[in-house]
Amino acid sequence: DLSQKLGKMGYRVKLIDKAPRSDFDTTIVFYGKDHRTAAETMAKRLGNGTATRPLTWSSDFDIIVVTGR
Repeated sequence: DLSQKLGKMGYRVKLIDKAPRSDFDTTIVFYGKDHRTAAETMAKRLGNGTATRPLTWSSDFDIIVVTGR
């Protein structure tokens, strides 16, 4: 559902996968170096308390969205 919502907002979804854990209370937009502003904009557009956090692991992606409960 979230990937369709992001697509309708004009974002390009490259991969849908499961997170290594499933205890996220809210949706979180993780961002890589130099992508904080884009992540914050995305989080605001998603609404419902969507949070942003910096990526703390190596990734091929600049932004990763993890859905919460």
